[in-house]
Amino acid sequence: MGTMGTFLQNFKGVSDIYCPNCNENLMQREAEIYTCFRCGFKTTYRELQEMTRTGTTLKMQRKIHLEPQPSGTVSQAIYVGPETWENLKRKYPENLMHTISALLDGLAANGVVIMVDKDARTLKSMGINNSAQMVTAMETMKMVEAERNQLISTLNMMRGNMEMFQGKV
Repeated sequence: MGTMGTFLQNFKGVSDIYCPNCNENLMQREAEIYTCFRCGFKTTYRELQEMTRTGTTLKMQRKIHLEPQPSGTVSQAIYVGPETWENLKRKYPENLMHTISALLDGLAANGVVIMVDKDARTLKSMGINNSAQMVTAMETMKMVEAERNQLISTLNMMRGNMEMFQGKV
C-alpha cells in the first residue's frame, strides 16, 4: 500500500459527517470505521455512501481545521457543556486536543493545580499570570519569612543582652 493509503488506514480524527442514527454528533473516524460517541453507532464509509444512494440524508459540516491525534494517545469521549466547548475551540483553535491531552496528563500525574476563577483573577490583579510567577512569588515569600524570623531572633537576643546589662548597672 502506498504512503497515502497507509495514511488513510492510520488516520484518526473527527469527520465532517454527523451520525445518521442520532443526527446530533460528529462522528469520530479511525481508519475506515466511523463511530458516534453519543449513541455508539458504527459504520464504514461504504455503508455511508450506500445510505446516501438509498436516500438517507447525511448532515454534513465543513471542517475548518483537523488537528492530528497526539501520538501515543487513545481517543475517548468526554462530557463537556456546549458553551464551554465553544469557548475552548475559540481559545485554542489550532491545538485544542493537544492542550486537553496535556491537561489530562498533568491531572493524572498530580502536576496540575486547579483554582477557582476568583482566585485566578486575584492573582492576575497582583501581576501573577502563570505558574512560574506563582512559584517565584512563593519562593520570595519564604525568603522574606526566613529573614523576618532571623531578625526577630536577633532582636530577642539583643533585648536579652540589654536586660542583662541593665541589671548590672
